[in-house]
Amino acid sequence: MNNKYLGFFGAILVMLLLSVVSFYPILKGEKILQPDIINHVGGSFEQEKIREENGVEPYWTNSMFGGMPTYQLGARFENDGIKYVDQALRFLPRPADYLFLLLFGFFILAYTLVRDWRYALLAGIFFAFSTYFFQIISAGHNAKTHAIAYFAPLVAGILLLYRGKWWVGSLLTVLFLSLELLANHFQMTYYLFLSMLVFVFFKGLEAFKQKQVSTFFKASGLVLLCSGIAIGLNFNRLSTTYQYSQETIRGENLLDPKSKNSGLDSDYITSWSYGKLESLNLLIPNFMGGGSVEPNENKPNTAAFLESVAQSTEEAHYFEQSVLPSIPTYWGDQPYTVGPAYQGAIVCFLALLGLLLMKGVYRNWLLSTFLLSLFLAWGKNFSFLTDFMIEYFPFYNKFRTVSSILVLAEFVFPILAVLGLYHFFQSNESNSIEKRKKILLGLGLGMGTFLLTIYLFAEPLFGLGSPLDSQLPKELQQAIVKDRNHLLQTDTLRSLFFIGLCVGILYLHLNSKLKTSYALAAIGVLTLLDLGGINQRYLNSDNFVDSSWVENPYPTDVTQEMLDESDKKPILQGIVSKQPLNLALKNLKAKDPSHYRVFNPLLGTFSEATTSYFHSSIGGYHGAKLRRYQDVIDKYLTEKPDPKILGMLGVKYVIGADSLGIKIQNNPFNLGNAWFVDEVTKVDTPKQAFEKLSTLDPRKQAVVEVDDNLDGFQNGSTSGKIRLENYLPNKLSYIVESPKGGFVVFSEIFYSKGWNAYVDGVKTPIYATNYVLRGLWLKAGAKKIELIFEPTVVKTAANVSLFFNLLLLLVVIGLVYKIGLEYKQGKSIVGE
Repeated sequence: MNNKYLGFFGAILVMLLLSVVSFYPILKGEKILQPDIINHVGGSFEQEKIREENGVEPYWTNSMFGGMPTYQLGARFENDGIKYVDQALRFLPRPADYLFLLLFGFFILAYTLVRDWRYALLAGIFFAFSTYFFQIISAGHNAKTHAIAYFAPLVAGILLLYRGKWWVGSLLTVLFLSLELLANHFQMTYYLFLSMLVFVFFKGLEAFKQKQVSTFFKASGLVLLCSGIAIGLNFNRLSTTYQYSQETIRGENLLDPKSKNSGLDSDYITSWSYGKLESLNLLIPNFMGGGSVEPNENKPNTAAFLESVAQSTEEAHYFEQSVLPSIPTYWGDQPYTVGPAYQGAIVCFLALLGLLLMKGVYRNWLLSTFLLSLFLAWGKNFSFLTDFMIEYFPFYNKFRTVSSILVLAEFVFPILAVLGLYHFFQSNESNSIEKRKKILLGLGLGMGTFLLTIYLFAEPLFGLGSPLDSQLPKELQQAIVKDRNHLLQTDTLRSLFFIGLCVGILYLHLNSKLKTSYALAAIGVLTLLDLGGINQRYLNSDNFVDSSWVENPYPTDVTQEMLDESDKKPILQGIVSKQPLNLALKNLKAKDPSHYRVFNPLLGTFSEATTSYFHSSIGGYHGAKLRRYQDVIDKYLTEKPDPKILGMLGVKYVIGADSLGIKIQNNPFNLGNAWFVDEVTKVDTPKQAFEKLSTLDPRKQAVVEVDDNLDGFQNGSTSGKIRLENYLPNKLSYIVESPKGGFVVFSEIFYSKGWNAYVDGVKTPIYATNYVLRGLWLKAGAKKIELIFEPTVVKTAANVSLFFNLLLLLVVIGLVYKIGLEYKQGKSIVGE
């Protein structure tokens, strides 16, 4: 085996070691505790239980928001062959599996660019250790991390296609676009799509100038063909998600039918907008004061002030334990942030070096992508571009948290950095040593001056104040500003230090004092020290716990051993504190195992999944709520919940608390699972139905959305009886006693894409009732009703996915054969 392949496999071994060592508690059998995943476990528990006990995929759950499809809750689909490829690549324990994917994926991209494993390994480190990735892993944004990890190898395939390497380019593009879509975070995929549009634009201009238009169109056609195959392989999750999205808050605005755009509200989209000045976090981690919640040791001046005004030892202790942690050092524009999107001082420096040394399509693409990422991340702080994108660019208004598009900056900076290094180490007539010295020293001096200016004049230049500070005493504000200035100055010197060392290494190389391999290794070690030191602030051994906590994040019994462990690891205290509520919810389920819903305002009804773990809840934790339900939440369930709305949603119990502990109350307005009404009002539009909710008596009245030409509606009778006989979330059976017939309202959420009703075996129309519920018109003598969730899109998608799985198998066989043939002929599979 030659040295190239030894180096290649050695690099993979290094990436494996870095992935495991970075999360070394996994070697002791510990697991990472991620808040969003805890919520996911709660929200998907009913689905998992049905799957385990009945061997079927329900595709519907009643555990959250009164009821919703499970397409975005980990639903499993038939003929999902690409999932096995993903599982094979993620063979390490979590989260080491994600870090390895980030490293290896970028290694593939960098290798296609420079064809040197040393640079490729360094590029992987530049990318994978970005602080933002460690923050989202810590929070539990696994789908986002998963999608980002497949960015680089997918881009490698596309670049190879435009380089004329049809076979290997097609293989990589099909494979990694399929995996990218499998990751199921379409916002991240969409952002990458924007970047590739920029690349294709510049590549098209180059092709036109060089008269290579036919090659450009051939490559573009293959990209589209590969995309079609990848979409086909993921047709199950794509088609179900698309269908579901039309009914969610990202779909049509039912209350404003004249609105030109469907999608999210502009204020909601831009609520997390990055500040213009905040962008310096890419270079200086604590430029903006870090995260919204910082350790007390980062606030010495604030702590000293609080101690000085304390009237007693007890009050001083209260200030330290309760007041000080809540005072933010963060002074940026976002309502809340875990921490800065730090890219690394060395990476930023080398990226700028790359911009100075590079020319051509790649430079234009990478620079334009960075600027687009930056401007769009500013959101409402750069409203001209943001408003244009929301108004006119397809699908842009489906996604919120615009600041997350900075992931593109974090993607292109490592590419610029490694290409900058590669060009810096190439010696030729147009890249003389003297020229490189001038660029290196000029850039180093420029960045050094910039950082020293910030260090010396940050407070007079930026003020370091936050709008929230105005609510605090002036002396406390001054103490907070001092702490912010200290954090900023410390990290500014830190960035200056690492940049200085990097300049020194490159200067030694230019003077023949340091070989290329040693210089690259030194830069790699420094980058790990730089980024690793910051990453430890947001993800460290404290995030890892005994596996039992992760496997059972909703304990109903807490032992003394568990209490002792929670004292050592504050991350566990949130789990322990919910034990009384968990026990009360569990006991309620044991006492009353029937089907009903629970309203729990204790934890924030619409931002918690604890209740969902034990019961069907009208609350929950998920970003893809049904539009109809969100409208009801906004008007009737947020500030002061309307008792009659709770009643028609089937809320049987309301959770409260007093000095004695958790208190569970019966809801006197509960209407049960289904009931007859004696007055039916027909309306033509959802908006009309919604407007009538405020005056509706749901016990006796129903407002139903029907077509004008529908006959057979008449007022019925409340004398009929109906009871739920069998319950599964996707199949509910009712026994009916209805001598006169009439209209029945079900406390089940209306969703037109898959729910069917069978009355004595005969399929019967379901009507949108009371805006958010289901209703049926029954003839006299009806005896049994079945509501069954039978989404045809799932069955259709399974057949489509099967076809594309077989097609992919044939394509892979052909591609592997062709690539092997080219390799034997001595042709490079990645091109020049």
